Amino acid sequence: MAEQRYCVEYAKRGTAGCKKCKEKIGKGLVRIGKIVPNPFSESAGDMKEWYHIKCMFEKLERARATTKKIDDLTELEGWQELQDCDKNLISQHVTGKPLLAYCLSGLQLIL
Repeated sequence: MAEQRYCVEYAKRGTAGCKKCKEKIGKGLVRIGKIVPNPFSESAGDMKEWYHIKCMFEKLERARATTKKIDDLTELEGWQELQDCDKNLISQHVTGKPLLAYCLSGLQLIL
């Protein structure tokens, strides 16, 4: 069985729904994708199941012990293309530290 892969990017159109909460992921917001085999066609390659950042980490928190977690952020495909404040937001989820800041359209807001 192949190793679980994840990717991260800014939502291009805002039409994709979060696989966990079913809400739309707004255009320009950071989303994390779980890369899975396409169940509809063997020749179609892989597809992505999109999640809000918070939803992905809530899902991983309740996952089986054998489920691959996001431990090494550089393994996230697309990590290098993120703005620093978005990298910090995801890093805070990985380390379990309280969220102190988040990004919205390139602005960093301190809570």
